[in-house]
Parts: sequence; structure tokens; C-alpha cells
Amino acid sequence: MARLEAVSTDKLREYLDEVEQKRPTLRVVVGINYKEGVSQSDLADWYGVSRTTIHNWLNRLERLDTESFEDVIYDADRPGRPSKLTDDGWEQLLSTLDEPPEEVGIDAPHWSPRLVQLFLQEEFDVEYSRRHIRELLHQAGLTWKTARPEYVSGDERARDAFKEGFKKTDSTESDDATIVVIDQTRRRLKTQLGHGWFKRGERAIVEVSEQWEATKLLGALSEHGESLFYRCESNFTSEVTIHFLRALQDEFGEELIVVLDNAPYFASKKMKRFADETGIELCFLPRYSPQLNPVEECWRQLNLQLKNRLFEDLDQFNQAIQESLDLVNSPIMFKYLYP
Repeated sequence: MARLEAVSTDKLREYLDEVEQKRPTLRVVVGINYKEGVSQSDLADWYGVSRTTIHNWLNRLERLDTESFEDVIYDADRPGRPSKLTDDGWEQLLSTLDEPPEEVGIDAPHWSPRLVQLFLQEEFDVEYSRRHIRELLHQAGLTWKTARPEYVSGDERARDAFKEGFKKTDSTESDDATIVVIDQTRRRLKTQLGHGWFKRGERAIVEVSEQWEATKLLGALSEHGESLFYRCESNFTSEVTIHFLRALQDEFGEELIVVLDNAPYFASKKMKRFADETGIELCFLPRYSPQLNPVEECWRQLNLQLKNRLFEDLDQFNQAIQESLDLVNSPIMFKYLYP
């Protein structure tokens, strides 16, 4: 009888995006591989474990149909761990978790055990295991689930006003000023599946990999169709963006009109102070208006170049990204910023 019939591959992939420890991650990956047709014997050879271990892992995953994700995926904690967070600290943590991570300066859309772990270490000098952090999140009234999509549309009037205002700005600025649009993206080291041409009558198979490492990119497009891409070694911050603006000045000239979105690291006081000191004019796009940013087209072309490809490590992934970016056809900026 087939295993894991009641657990879909899509659901396992959702779990994989959340799980953070090595052993539980491997269990979920094995489940995905098995659902995709890999035998238990092959899985044992792939991951260097016994076939009995694979069998036991699949048995655990079958319980996902009736038990919680955490109880199935994670091993039980050792009992008897004392609480290290004071009552006052607990109250502060509860208050913090009621708000998005951005409220305490963390660049993330929602809380995760890793982020809470880092917050506790920095704020209270307290260290907990990820498993214990999950228990704290449950006690704080949070639960792990897939967010329901709610497509946000910006104010059309704001977009129209921006286009008209930008057209006037473009016509009145000095001829020496260069208009540059910038944007950011994060690409995770995993196989991105996409449509392709495969032989008719044969099953289309692509080798896939799920890895947590990622590459962060800043991209810029000038009014003359020139582009510049910068790979970030750390998270997006104001300091990283300022470094990128300096590179843009070296590439396109000192006088710049920079069009950008409202990300916190773009709109920070430090960024605006740097712009005032260097004479760069910052022109912010209306919120929720990615269609006005031509760099989004560069990211779309990058995705097409990377789809259905397996990368063994981050170095190989970064090399492929660089080669793909060299093939990007720069879109015409003004088709996006105004008609």
C-alpha cells in the first residue's frame, strides 16, 4: 500500500519552509522525495541512513494527517529545563510579539522561532532552544500556519499623481542629473520549477534541492539602459544601501535622481541624511506599486534563466546568477514611470 497518501507534497513543502533544525528538515525532505517516487532503499543510500530509519521517518510523517506538525517533526525536549525569562521579560516579549518584527527593527514580515531566538539573546541575554521558542510562541497566542493571500493594490490616484509629478521632474531637472531606479530581491538556493519544453509522452523530471542559503541582490537601471547589480553579503540595511548609492555615483555620476520603493532601509533617516549630504534626490514610488519599477523586469528575466536548474552550493548559485544577469535585456525605464 502506498505511503503518505493523506499528506500532500505541497503540504510537505510548506512544512519545509518552516522547519529549522537539521534532522527534522531531513525528515521532511525524505517525505517529499518519497512522494516524488524515490524508493526507500534509494533514500537510505542518498542520505546515508538505514532503510529502517527511512521507514520510521515515513511512519512519523503519516501521522501528520491526525497530529500537529511540531509533535510529528520534532524530537521531544529533555524535561526539567528551568525558565530563564523573568516575569517582566515575559510581559515584554508578549508585547513585542503582538507587533510585526519591523517594530523592533527586524527586517522580516512575521515572527519565526529563529527571529525570536535572536531577539531574546540580544534583548535579555537569554538562550532557548528552537523547540522551546516554539512553545513560547504558542503560549503567546501565535500559531504556525500559511497566510491567506490578500492582494494589495495601491491607490491608482497616487500612481497617476506620481507619474505626472515624475514627468515634470524629468523635464525640469539639470541635464547633468541621471535618473536611476533601484530595487532589491532575495533568491533562495533551491530549485525553482517552471515550464519548459520536454519530450512528448515522457514524464518531465527535474532534479530538485531544498536549501536554506540565499543570495540578496540590489539592482539599478539608469535612464540610458545601463544596469548595475550588487550582491549583498549581509541583510538589507541602510548602510548597505548607502554603499550601493556610492557605487551608483561611481558608475553613473555624482548627480543622481534615485527612484526607489518604501522599504524601511530605503526610507530611513540615515538614508535621507546621506542623500542630503551628497545631493542625491530620492524619489519614492507609491506603496504597493511594483509595476512602476522596471528593475522588476530584470528580476523576472533572472527567474527565467534560473528555473529548473539544480545548484550544489551557494558559490555555484551565485556564479549562475552573475551569468544570468549578464544576459538580462534592460527594459526602457520611461515605459514604467510614465506613459
